[in-house]
Amino acid sequence: MSLDAVKAAIVAQLTDDYRQTKKVRMVESHRGRFDSVAEIKRHGTASPALLVCTDGVRNCQERFGRHGGIWGDASFFVYIVTRDLPGVTRDTQAEALAGQLAHTVIDNTWNDKAQSVKSIDARNLTTTEVDKLGVALWAVGWQQPVLIEPVDADSGLDTFATLSATWDSAPGDGEPTMEATIELEQETRP
Repeated sequence: MSLDAVKAAIVAQLTDDYRQTKKVRMVESHRGRFDSVAEIKRHGTASPALLVCTDGVRNCQERFGRHGGIWGDASFFVYIVTRDLPGVTRDTQAEALAGQLAHTVIDNTWNDKAQSVKSIDARNLTTTEVDKLGVALWAVGWQQPVLIEPVDADSGLDTFATLSATWDSAPGDGEPTMEATIELEQETRP
């Protein structure tokens, strides 16, 4: 199973468990760590929000037998973004959601797309700058073995057969000075 398919299964399960029951307003896939406070603020407007990302894979090993293939310990995170609501503070909401997520994750194999969770970690990522935005930021992370399947080259990925480039060797004059189109050699598969 590809990492993307596991992440999609996580998003689907959390949507069913949390979005459909109105515990959160948004569950979506996220590309990774936050680049800016503005990005956190944007997600804070739809809070409480759960943002699922893949952090990487470690300890890849080849296994043989019925469950053979390349397996690795995939790291996933769910970022929790909350803001104050009537009767409940953003910190209380984030802590409660972190605990609920730990219970959701612990025995979950995401429709058999991964093996049992090895460890779970919940962290408060709220900084003074984030707090000034009126939001709390937490992350629940875990590792679990996932079968790493190769991506099918014919699945719609670009073949990178042509490289087209334009260089401006005299910036400021507004005229491109060099252009090139290069046909790249393609490896053929038997």
